[in-house]
Amino acid sequence: PRWAALPILAMTAHAMNGDRERCLQAGMNGYLSKPLQPAHLIAEIAQALSSTPSQPVPAGQRAIEPIPVDHHIMVDDLLRVFLQLAPARIERLESAADNRDGATIAAEAKKIAAAAGQLAATDLSACAMRLEMAGNRGDFNGIGKDLERLRQEIQALEEAIA
Repeated sequence: PRWAALPILAMTAHAMNGDRERCLQAGMNGYLSKPLQPAHLIAEIAQALSSTPSQPVPAGQRAIEPIPVDHHIMVDDLLRVFLQLAPARIERLESAADNRDGATIAAEAKKIAAAAGQLAATDLSACAMRLEMAGNRGDFNGIGKDLERLRQEIQALEEAIA
């Protein structure tokens, strides 16, 4: 009974269609597939822990205190993953701007804005949101300027962890 609410995450190297659903149906609280991204692992653990109700400790047993997630490590991992993905996202944004593809601009900028928000990079998030809105409107007049600002904000993040 003491471990009845212990979250269990499935991890597999065989990411096949339906694996996630089968694991969740079998009682797993989450699912990860390889290659494993540290930020994704941390997010899955945090999600499983936050959705697990605490259980009363049976008489005569000691409570096990959860190990706090070191937010500095989590943010550092998320930042590194973000910076690894940023060049490809910028490239897609530039290509979409050249092709006047507002939908792609909006989609890529939205991903950057969401990640920047998680990293508390407010200036980067605001810049990405401007790009997203411009893409949604089909307004290509200020895209070049906003893309340059986005590059500068990403560079500032890179310099901050160098």
